[in-house]
Amino acid sequence: MKDIRNLLALLAKGSYSNREIATSLGISHQSVSRHLDRLTKAGVSIQEACDLDDEALSAICYPNSPGPKSNGKVMPNLDAILTELAKPNPPTRKVLFDEYCEQFPVGRKDVIMGATRRKFTLEFKTEAAHRVIDSATFVAEVASELPISQEALYRWVKDERIRLGAASSANEGPLSADESRELIKLRRELAELKKDNEF
Repeated sequence: MKDIRNLLALLAKGSYSNREIATSLGISHQSVSRHLDRLTKAGVSIQEACDLDDEALSAICYPNSPGPKSNGKVMPNLDAILTELAKPNPPTRKVLFDEYCEQFPVGRKDVIMGATRRKFTLEFKTEAAHRVIDSATFVAEVASELPISQEALYRWVKDERIRLGAASSANEGPLSADESRELIKLRRELAELKKDNEF
């Protein structure tokens, strides 16, 4: 708030450009312009802004609406989060995040804090790796066809080649394409049976 008061004092003098004010305050000239625009949109002159109390001035200069860098996402109330975390038995961050998602149900991909990692099954990983190994196609091609990153696919291919190398060194030999498909099919069936047994 001190910077805003200094900004208003320099603007009230009227003898400085936005760039000179920005340089003296150590902020960008775009920030000076942005604050002037907000005052203009609020219909408040510089002299009137100087007479406002901190709360009213803060409401004009720092509106709660999402800024241009937040891509329309609602920012969490950090003061409330810090207050909750300072309590004797604070809730976990996961609980706070879930409450935030309930309060602003815009979908997990649109929230600012926290991101969920995608999890892939072992059969998906081996199948993707074999698309690269068996067909001699580039990792970039297969990664663009599948919804995965190139780095993840490189890792899966490396792991599968190590597994195939370990199998061949144990005189078992690498699996043929039919055997690999059969193994994947059996693993899928086993996973389904395990899910059925859990119920």
